[in-house]
Amino acid sequence: MVGEPTGPPPDAVLNHRYIAFGALFAIRGFSPMRFDGSGSRGEGLSYFIEFGDGQVSTEPVAIHPIEEGGSYTARLTVVDRFGRADSETRGGILVDSLVDQIVGNDFWQGTGWLSTSCTPQFDTQRGANVGGEMRCPLYGPMQRFSGTLSGERDIRLATDSGEVLTGTVEMGRYLHYNAGKSGAWRMELVRTGGPNSGQTMSFVWRCCYT
Repeated sequence: MVGEPTGPPPDAVLNHRYIAFGALFAIRGFSPMRFDGSGSRGEGLSYFIEFGDGQVSTEPVAIHPIEEGGSYTARLTVVDRFGRADSETRGGILVDSLVDQIVGNDFWQGTGWLSTSCTPQFDTQRGANVGGEMRCPLYGPMQRFSGTLSGERDIRLATDSGEVLTGTVEMGRYLHYNAGKSGAWRMELVRTGGPNSGQTMSFVWRCCYT
């Protein structure tokens, strides 16, 4: 027997954040997202988190990636030991593709600033796997690369010439440089193999012009 309800009814509190690449959105099929209902108030709470993609969790804190791009709404429902329930929703959870962000948002307008006359251009993505083409130097022959995303910021690319490039990627935060221009995506890579082994490459793509 649970007895007569005592104290205030439960209060559901749902917090959410993206935890990969410092982005203001998630990469579909890859980026883990943190859904946190542990700040909810009530006695003997049970938790039910709906991520918005048909998947659910009964833990107070859940880490979850979403497979398809789009805008999602998550919902937390808590039930106290007396059977009283409360819910809170959080909308505008953005899930997109790394390729969509680089190509679809005109990040390639003006080719992009780079320190080593190399231009990687991503054109495919499937979860944590990416692919594309690279010119080194800028007007040299095109070679294909494939790569993987891992951890919170790590990226690894392998070219068809046998060169491997490893480093970090950050996107979604505006990086100001040059006269009135801003970039929204950057990557730092170190080359292994080939005549330029050990070379560090820095990339910042322009997004917005004033």
